[in-house]
Amino acid sequence: MDIIVLFFLCRHIGKVAARKGEKSSKWILITIGAWLLSEVGGLALAATIFGTDNIIGLSLIGFMCALGSYLLVKAQLEKLPDIEDHIEGV
Repeated sequence: MDIIVLFFLCRHIGKVAARKGEKSSKWILITIGAWLLSEVGGLALAATIFGTDNIIGLSLIGFMCALGSYLLVKAQLEKLPDIEDHIEGV
């Protein structure tokens, strides 16, 4: 399920990056890296705090951490000016 969600989120990030005049591949790689690192980190932290008895709960915590990292990457990308805004300002 994570791969399917990540696929659609990366497509969205690619479109936003193109609108901003950025390389979409760069932002897609940033999104994938942030997703994987935060999911593994969230799983490790949750396993440390709660133990490994409830794997579904741990997976949900890892997924939420990964989703949070996507939102952070998207927020950083959204801060950049659009191509149209940059052209109009010249």
